[in-house]
Amino acid sequence: MQKVTKEYLVEWIKKEISHETGIEVPLVDVHTELINFRIDSIQTGAILQKLEKVLNLELGILMFWDYPTIDKLTDYLIEEINKKS
Repeated sequence: MQKVTKEYLVEWIKKEISHETGIEVPLVDVHTELINFRIDSIQTGAILQKLEKVLNLELGILMFWDYPTIDKLTDYLIEEINKKS
């Protein structure tokens, strides 16, 4: 797998949130708490399952609660990716 950047993850997650909620990508702010996008547990699971496949990482369903913004979540994910490589 090629190097995954924070910018790539931010855009990927923004697009997935947009897909799941219908919110336009430019309106998905990286500092807004994910719960404010009105993502339910099924949508959260779908996004996390796709992320697991893309990143080849195991992620728990509580990731969106433990890291409540896209900014915090992507920081964590980059840290985990770097540990793995």
